[in-house]
Amino acid sequence: MAAAQRRLHQITGHLSSSPPPPPAPAPVASTATAMAAVHNNSTAAAAELADGFKCDLKSLQTVYDTFQSAAKPKESVSVDQWKTKAGTEIGVSRYLKVEQERIDGFSITTMDPQWIHQRTAGENGSPFGAPIAHGFLVLSLCPVLMGDVLPSIDGAKMGVNYGVNKLRWVSPVKAGKSVRMRVKLISVESIKGGLQNTFGCSIEVEGQAQDKPACVLEWVTRVYL
Repeated sequence: MAAAQRRLHQITGHLSSSPPPPPAPAPVASTATAMAAVHNNSTAAAAELADGFKCDLKSLQTVYDTFQSAAKPKESVSVDQWKTKAGTEIGVSRYLKVEQERIDGFSITTMDPQWIHQRTAGENGSPFGAPIAHGFLVLSLCPVLMGDVLPSIDGAKMGVNYGVNKLRWVSPVKAGKSVRMRVKLISVESIKGGLQNTFGCSIEVEGQAQDKPACVLEWVTRVYL
């Protein structure tokens, strides 16, 4: 111990009979700092970020299973019957709740933890008054909502996204709100091996006027037969 103290005196010029105080704890990284570290492959920062967002995948899986199990049996239509629906509204999906856990999970998955999406957004002065879903999260719900509306086309082997012609986010979706999709089949075109469908889609927020949707888009898909 005496040798160590003498060494300390040589370095600092101060001899003390007490051991040096422990180093101050490192400050806890902010969510933004943690996210930056995730980009740099920091496991510790990724763990902190995941802990800061309460994402229960089992809970989200239960929501999905419940939504799918309550779905009505799909109508089956021939290709010719499907083509006759062009220019008409083909349906409105059921409502699907956008929980804060889903927003948290999307923040982690896409590395986009902007504060307006976090649980404390309202108390931190968000102009929306509460946490809101990412615009791309709302958009990503299109497939499950569309699946609630589309009939089965006879002979269809698979469907793929082809693109979006028009897209606008019109109104925010606050955490805990439910959304549904209203779908119009704009056109059906024959392509090699299948069909190209263009849909007019409006994602509506429960309790909000139909003319104030969360998102509107013109969505192009292809079905291969």
